[in-house]
Amino acid sequence: MYTREQIVAAVENCLSEREQQIIKTRFGLDSGVTVTLAEIELIYGLTREQVRLLEKQLLTYVRTSN
Repeated sequence: MYTREQIVAAVENCLSEREQQIIKTRFGLDSGVTVTLAEIELIYGLTREQVRLLEKQLLTYVRTSN
């Protein structure tokens, strides 16, 4: 399992500003409230698959950076 700090560092190091905001919203990194894929779809106009790909990119980065 990864710490919150590791995930936040990965978000800031490997994603664009917009992608950072999407992931932070999705996982509640700023607010503490997680958001569903459907809600992200409505808020940012992305498909669920696009959000899943961002999540995958982030997790790959976290795994390889350790």
